[in-house]
Order: sequence, then structure tokens, then C-alpha cells
Amino acid sequence: MKRKLVQINTVCNGSTGRIMNQIQEEAIKNGYEAYSFFGRGTPVNKNCIKIDTKIEVLWHVFISRLFNLQGHGSVFATYRLIKKIDKINPDIIQLHNMHGYYINFKILFKYLKKKNTPVVWTLHDCWAFTGHCTYYTANNECNQWNNKDKCSNCKYNKVYPKAFFGDKRVKKEYLLKERLINDIKKITLVVPSNWLKEQVKMSFLKNKPIKVIHNFVDTSIFRNIKDSEIKEKYRIDQNKKVILGVADGWSVNKGIDKFIKLSEIIDDEKESIVMVGLTDEQIKKLPKNIIGIKKTENIEELVKLYSMADVFFNPSIQETFSMVTLESLACGTPCVVMSSTATPELIKNKSCGVIEDGFNYKKIYQDLEQVMKNKNVEECIKFAGKYDIKNICKYIKQYDEVL
Repeated sequence: MKRKLVQINTVCNGSTGRIMNQIQEEAIKNGYEAYSFFGRGTPVNKNCIKIDTKIEVLWHVFISRLFNLQGHGSVFATYRLIKKIDKINPDIIQLHNMHGYYINFKILFKYLKKKNTPVVWTLHDCWAFTGHCTYYTANNECNQWNNKDKCSNCKYNKVYPKAFFGDKRVKKEYLLKERLINDIKKITLVVPSNWLKEQVKMSFLKNKPIKVIHNFVDTSIFRNIKDSEIKEKYRIDQNKKVILGVADGWSVNKGIDKFIKLSEIIDDEKESIVMVGLTDEQIKKLPKNIIGIKKTENIEELVKLYSMADVFFNPSIQETFSMVTLESLACGTPCVVMSSTATPELIKNKSCGVIEDGFNYKKIYQDLEQVMKNKNVEECIKFAGKYDIKNICKYIKQYDEVL
């Protein structure tokens, strides 16, 4: 009889969605019957099942923004999901992001406690153990989540998941998560980096089993591809070195302002800055010496952009792993990253890039130039190979351990 796997995530595309789909494919190869449920966006395969309607998501966004009730909407969607889970009767339930205006975590977590099916929860960010934030490192290194305050004096309810009012609810949310998650007895937490493991060990989840399974990249897809036409397509000067930035969505915390400051000191005669993942509005506001490209779902084109670059710059200070950094390395392009959070774990030697301690732009620019000068495509690819998609089998081994 086949074992059954159910996965739940906000979306079935993007970085977390791709991970969910890759786990599903691997589970099926290993004899599982696998189902993936998501709340927003469009399905990418027949086993990806949407649980929310557009109206439910919009209502969830409304109560979250107005009353700080992220995770308290989508009541009917969550009950529909529970009904489907009961019909499937899975052996393993794999959770991914439990935020994003698509699920009522209170209803779901109470159900998981009662059902008592083994749960594996991959923490892609820090939402599980804070009263509000998905990341706190950009919020003046806020540490209310791991001290006696328990998020009681939150000053950051206007960061994602953004709320205009309801800052006094943050401690209630913290205490609610603490109780609900710790009530689930058969739960194993999976984290993608050693940095996040250490953060979890300081939180109210410290007594739960914690397993590091690094994110992975398909090196048969993310590889070094030389294509001169990609520069022509985006009007990038063939004779200039390229400093590349990629994000699933650019914000101040992801470093859009850092690229703008960097653009003020680069040599426009020698280098171009290219940023991928911007909105039309953001592109309009860019300085003339930054080439802005919208988000692309065309993976092959993204691979060509990574491969075309001479160096990848990731100024983000809120990363629990950094898939874009790994993807760049897999395409043979070294990286310059910040020392905070998990990204430095991907820069093991000078052939792969440089780790910056702060935003000294003159030093960053000097390091970018040095990395471009000493670029070693083979070394980058070799290092990225340690995170090849074959490591996805670790999830199946994890399921075997808890069954």
C-alpha cells in the first residue's frame, strides 16, 4: 500500500513553491501518493490543488491590514482543506509557509494536534516563532521574540505582513503560536541553514526536533550557458562587466536602495548594473545606469542572465538560505554577500566570492571589482554541486524516520 504525503504552502511557484513541487516529484519516485495544496496563484501541475478563492484571499488581506489578523482569515478555505486531508488520510503532512493570507493557522494547528499525523514543517523564514515578523534582522536586529518581552512592544507591525493597526495584538499572536505549535506532539522542524537552526534553538520551539536540510538547486538546469544574445535583448553593452542582482521581489530589506547607492560610484565606462525581479514602477524610478528587468518565469532566460554576469551582488540582510546566491554559483558566477543571516554559509572560499561586514560602498565596489577580476567559473560550479537537487532525498529519509 502506497504511503501518502500532503504538502501545504502559500503558492506552488516561486522559490518555496518549486521546493514543494520538487519534494512532490521525489516522493512520487519513491512510491508515495503525493498531494500539494496552496492558496494563491495558479497551479503548475495536476497534483497542485488550490484551496482559496480570490475573494477569500482579499478578505484575509483586509482583516490583516486593518486589524493585524494575518492567519485568522480563510476560515472556509481551511475547513475545505481539512476535509480533503481527512479524505486522503496521509501518512505525512509537510508544511511550508503558514503565512500569506491563505490559511487559518489556528484552525489548522488545532486539527493537526487532534489528528496526530506526523508533521514535518520546513521553516523558510522566522514567522513561526515571532509574534508578527517573517524576518527581524532588518528591524534593528529586534530580539523581542527570544526574551521575556515576547514581542509585547512590537514597533514593526507595518512590515510584512503589514498592519495599520493592532500592534497590541502581536504579543497575543506570539503566545498563541507558542501554545498551538508546542501542542502538536508529532512535529519535526526542518531548516535550510545552520543560522536558522541557531535562531530556532533560542526560540520557544527549542524543544522540538530540528533538522538541517539545505535548499537545493537543479544543476542540470542552473548551469553555465553562454549566450551573447541575452545582452543584446536587454541592451547591455557587450564590452562592459555586469554586476547582477536578482530577487523574487525587490524591497529596501532586499537591498534595492543599496544597488542605487552602488550605482553612484561604479565606473559607467567599465560596468553595468542589471537588476532582475523589479516591478514596472520600480524600473521607472531607477537611475539611468541600472538596467531593470521584470520578474521572469522563464527559467532558461534567468540562467542565461546569471551566466552572463561577471559578479552577483546580494545586499539582503534577511536570508534564511538565499536561493538566488546558490543559483548564481551554479551558473558559474561568484557572489558578494552580507555577513548577516545565512548567506555567508554559501561563500566558503575566495573563488566563490566575498562576505561584507557592512555597507561601506567603496569597499564593496573594490571587492566586486576584485571578484570579477578573479572569477573562477569551475570553482563556483563545483561548490554549488554540493547542494544539487539529489539532496532532496533527505526529505524522504526524514519521512522514513518519523513514520
